[in-house]
Amino acid sequence: MAMTIEIEPAGAHIVVSVLIMTIALIWSTAFTDSLPALGDTPLTATELSHRRNQETMKKQIACLERNRQLAFAEVCRVYARRIKIDENIHNLKEGIKKAELPRDIGRVAEMKKRIRHCWKEQEDCYGMVDDISRRMYLMLMQRLTLRRKIDWLDMQMECNRLADILYPQIPFELLDDVKEDVKK
Repeated sequence: MAMTIEIEPAGAHIVVSVLIMTIALIWSTAFTDSLPALGDTPLTATELSHRRNQETMKKQIACLERNRQLAFAEVCRVYARRIKIDENIHNLKEGIKKAELPRDIGRVAEMKKRIRHCWKEQEDCYGMVDDISRRMYLMLMQRLTLRRKIDWLDMQMECNRLADILYPQIPFELLDDVKEDVKK
């Protein structure tokens, strides 16, 4: 069961012309936004001060990142030193195993003393790595805090800019009162 639609020839011209005009109208009307783009307006004094604060924070972040990289290099040096100490301890233990005890008792005592000294030095290496790791963690937390402050300043500037666009007739100081009235 097929259904067909039949249009009279005079009516077909009207339907086709209306469709063409509708498509042409939709095609030619470009969407225009009446609000100006945020990047087109110059920065205000408060926005400039926020930008300066952000730039100083970015410099602090770069400095913290350099210090973290230096601390990481220091951890690598301490780790290499600890590996050398491990090798020394291993060599001294092997030397003690190879020594003939009745004859080399003085040399074995000296090796044991050096092993104790190496163990103490190795513990110092662990302490230094802990201290450096703690400093690196604190630098990371400072970096994160600065990043959050920068993001907060960005949001604040964006909010102020949008408030200027949406409520141009209301002074900025009275905007909080308007927000409270809207909430009521």
